[in-house]
Amino acid sequence: MADNTTNFLQDTFKELLEKQLVEAKTQEEADEILKRFNELDLT
Repeated sequence: MADNTTNFLQDTFKELLEKQLVEAKTQEEADEILKRFNELDLT
């Protein structure tokens, strides 16, 4: 059960991140999104 929940959350997170990157209007905006993503502690 926990594995399914983890997979669901990971997939949802990836989809949201991808959507934000696709919708970024500039490279700088995309870079800022990736910077914030890299700062997250996902452990």
